[in-house]
Amino acid sequence: MLNRFLLLALCLFSFSAHSELTEEMKYGSVLLQINVAKFEEKQTECMNRVRDYRLPVEEREVLKKLDASISKGLYFLYKKSFDDCTQPELFELSQTLLQLQELNKKENNKVINEQIRLIRQLVFTGSDIYNQRFYDSLSEFEKEILESIPSFKKPFDSLQVLDVIQSFSQAE
Repeated sequence: MLNRFLLLALCLFSFSAHSELTEEMKYGSVLLQINVAKFEEKQTECMNRVRDYRLPVEEREVLKKLDASISKGLYFLYKKSFDDCTQPELFELSQTLLQLQELNKKENNKVINEQIRLIRQLVFTGSDIYNQRFYDSLSEFEKEILESIPSFKKPFDSLQVLDVIQSFSQAE
């Protein structure tokens, strides 16, 4: 979840610098804040889906075929399903962020730079590449099984799934 305090500080911080900005930069900054709020609302909705998730029995049986070592690949699927759930808000936020960043290359406003940096830090993590790399290193068989599980296409509780996978591997 985005930290509401940081978001409020970011808004107040950016409004103090609006007098130095072009109209496009002011508009872009406000639009970015609006898109952050929309994204946060959608993110909360998706987190509620994760909280309510229950792994279906038939999908537990499918997971029995997998080794516990694939557990790191689950985070990639979780993140992908979560990102899909937060659409189109995530796309709109990303688009506005990149456009404002491009506009700010000319003005190089420190407040806008900080606003962009904070939002990027809160929304986008560097660990996504690591998780995709690990997922891509799984065998085709393992990926096919994971991708065949219908509930992994919507936000799911990856910890619940990991518990199930580990319980199968400990039972053997």
